[in-house]
Amino acid sequence: MVIIRLSKDLSTHPQLNESLIVALGQFDGLHEAHQVLIKKAVALAREKKCKSAVVSFDPHPDIILKKQTDLSYLTPLDKKCAFIANLGVDYLMIVEFDEDVARLSHQEFVKSYLLALGVRGVVVGFDYRYGYKGLGNSQTIKTDSDGLIEVTVIDEIKYDNQKLGSTLIRRYLNEGKIEDVTALLGRFYEVEGQVIAGSQIGRKLNIPTANLAIRPDFAPLRSGVYATIVEFNGHQYIGVCNIGYNPTFNTQKERRLEVHLLGFDGDLYAQTIKVRFVKWLRDEMVFDNLSEFHKQIETDIRTTKQLVTPLLNAKNGI
Repeated sequence: MVIIRLSKDLSTHPQLNESLIVALGQFDGLHEAHQVLIKKAVALAREKKCKSAVVSFDPHPDIILKKQTDLSYLTPLDKKCAFIANLGVDYLMIVEFDEDVARLSHQEFVKSYLLALGVRGVVVGFDYRYGYKGLGNSQTIKTDSDGLIEVTVIDEIKYDNQKLGSTLIRRYLNEGKIEDVTALLGRFYEVEGQVIAGSQIGRKLNIPTANLAIRPDFAPLRSGVYATIVEFNGHQYIGVCNIGYNPTFNTQKERRLEVHLLGFDGDLYAQTIKVRFVKWLRDEMVFDNLSEFHKQIETDIRTTKQLVTPLLNAKNGI
């Protein structure tokens, strides 16, 4: 897949000299509904002997338009690029979104970006909006292109009688409904970060943990204890993860993520690891003594093993 960044300097846009079928959208999360839309564009491109493309925006338009104060993403840009490539897309075109682009009318956007790039077909969601104040929609694309662009609309997809979308996924993350998040994404939600030096409290308690400096562009989760899968250096481990303030030992002012890798004996400091969330187990607790703490952690470890071991065995074909 070729990645092309499109600036507002239209003279720098590439001349591809080939017809494109494009999936249009922000695609934060790349959830199941997004995948349906992108796969439809790929299928249409093959049918019409065109190239397939995804046109998205960076940063998220809602951030520039101040509709969204949270600067995080369900799928940060680098992860989005890798995931879209795996869907068989030929081009990913990233529009560098700013206030100037936001002021483009829907007619100007179609002319300057879509027609200029050789787009002959688009696939959009039922509620897609584009152009200044979102005045463009799936109905206006054809007229804005003088009939040169065919439009395919993907109907609304629901989950639990609600629109399947990024807003719902964020709500489930905040509520700890990880199984629902997994169902909506079609994969485990994951965060990635570098292991940093901690307070070594876990090691003193014979439960060593890796403290993760989570990239701020990953959407936050509910505080508490999670059953997780941890990936490092091509290997996967069962992980018991805590997100929060460590209220019993060495209370923190800022939330942090720490994860205990079962069966791992080594140094992860300064390494980058991925944590995939399988299930939220419980809230953080304050313990009266060390014995109570150890007893609860042993319970968390047993529960996590029961949940995660079958998943790793299935992945490895065991």
